[in-house]
Parts: sequence; structure tokens; C-alpha cells
Amino acid sequence: MRKVFQAKVLFVFLIIALFSLTAVQATRAEKLQLAILWPTSNFSTQGVIQFADLVKERTGNRVVIEVHAGGSLGFKGPEMLQVLKDGLAPMGEMLLGYVAGTEPLMDLSTMPFLVADYGEAHLLGTVSRPYMEKVFKKWNQKLLYWQFWPGAGLYSKKPIASMDDLKGLRIRTFNNVSTQWVKNAGAKPVSMPWGDVYMAMSTGAIDALLTSSVSGADGKFWEVMSNFTNFGFTFGYSAVTVNLKTWNKLSDKDKLILMETAREMEEKQEMKSILSDKLSMAKLIKNRIKVSYISSDFQKQCADLAKPIWADWIKKVGPDGQKMMDEFNALTGK
Repeated sequence: MRKVFQAKVLFVFLIIALFSLTAVQATRAEKLQLAILWPTSNFSTQGVIQFADLVKERTGNRVVIEVHAGGSLGFKGPEMLQVLKDGLAPMGEMLLGYVAGTEPLMDLSTMPFLVADYGEAHLLGTVSRPYMEKVFKKWNQKLLYWQFWPGAGLYSKKPIASMDDLKGLRIRTFNNVSTQWVKNAGAKPVSMPWGDVYMAMSTGAIDALLTSSVSGADGKFWEVMSNFTNFGFTFGYSAVTVNLKTWNKLSDKDKLILMETAREMEEKQEMKSILSDKLSMAKLIKNRIKVSYISSDFQKQCADLAKPIWADWIKKVGPDGQKMMDEFNALTGK
């Protein structure tokens, strides 16, 4: 009888110990909300979801990142730098061009026609990363990883094959730089939130829109537009960052896991960007959007319109802007 009693006591003790251990693990879990503007079908959102899954697995549930896609936390693209600085969301993904209004250095990746292809987009990221990390630190954030997007083109109702075709068009732009280039081209820039774009195209409030093949496929733009001109306007970057106060709460072990996972995601997302562009382009064509490419002469004219914008950006940013541009030009031979 005594042995039976001792066995029961031991069993109860083990159960209590197990629940206590579980409770301690639960209290240790750090749940972090991650805000992202794009829908779950987007390659960038799929990237942060994969990042969150890997971090959860590799930290043994000590760090749990909860992804809120499609702007569901209510923050808009241009607000994200401030949102992360203030800790309103502990983590987030932001398109650098959207936040350049508050931090001009971020406009580097949106300089029109600066980057010609994916290889140059990669080099731009390599050159600019140390400068960007310094800026994010100033804004109370740590850069985890970033990625370039497929080149931005022009969705329109009519084909665009020359500068004359751009004259007078009402074109939705995404930041000050794209707005200036559209003005230089003789078109009329229109500023509006991303959420209003589809309706504006549907009602004819805008004639055209600068964005990537991916965004157009996500938005089913074939329902309201018939042409996509593959400009290679920009290969903009977006960044995944974490609030520094949140970051400093993590253990050194978990910080290392996050950074190693982030480096892995950076490589994966670069390949996903290229693949996503190809798949999205095929999707546009399948849904009867006419995809066209600009001629070398037209491309040169477009780049010539952009050069004063590059120079103005350097003046605004200062020495770091000139250093980055010089390093990038040295690597690309421009």
C-alpha cells in the first residue's frame, strides 16, 4: 500500500513539474506582431510568414512572430518608419520608397532607371546596406533582412511606346521621386493611397499606374487595364525591421537565431523576387494584358529625364548619397 501511495505521489509530482515547466516556457515566449501592407499571396508576405515559421521552430517557441498581412493593423505604407520607431508595431515590412518622405536616404532604391537588371539591383543592396543600417538605427530599429522587388512598369489603357504616349496622362505615382519623373515626362502625377488605386483605374480617375508585375497580378489589374509596359522603372527595396527596444529584450541566443534566419531569408527572397516576376508576368498575359518592352532609344530618353533627379537626391542626402552613388557606379562601370 505504501509503495502504491509513493507511486501516486511521484506521479502527481511529475505532473506538477510538467505543468510548471510548460508555464515557465509560456512566460518566456516573446510574441511579436509584424505589420505588412501586402496580401498573403504576395511574395514579400510569403517571405515574412516563412521567416516567422523558421524563427518559431528554431527558438523552440521562445520567439513567436504573428504576421498581420494586407495592412490589417491599420498602418499605411508611408507611416511604417514612424510606426516601428514608436513601437506601435514591434516588427514590420516597409517599402523604402514609401517612407522616403521622412528619410530621403531611403529613396536610393527608387531612383528611376538607375538599376538596369536584377544583378544591378543586388549590387545596389550590397553597396547601400551599411548606410541603411545606420539610418534604421537612428529610427530606433534594426534591419533584419531586405529584398528588391521586380522592376516597376506602367499599367495603362493604351500602349506606351514613346515619350509622346506619356504626354498628359494622369499617372498614379508612389513617392516624390516618381512624381518628379512623371512631371519631367510631361504627364500628370496623381498621389493616392494604394487601397484607392483599383477604384481610380476602374472609374477613369487615373489613366496609368507605376508598379510591378507582382502588384498588378495581386490586384487583378487586367479587370481595369489592358496594357503593361515593362519599363524597369525601379527595382525598389523593402525591409523587414524590428524595434530596438523589442530587439534588446531578446536573449543573445535568440538574436543570433533571428539574424542567421534573416540572412537565409535574404537569399531566398532574392530568388523569389525573380521567380515572382516571371510568374506574375505570365499571369498578366494569361488574363489578356498586353505586355510590351520599351526600345533602347526610349529607355535612354527615360534615363536622361532621371539624371537631374539623381543629382537632386545626392544634394538632399549629402556625403553619404554621393559615396553610395560613386561606389555603385564603380561596381557597375557606369
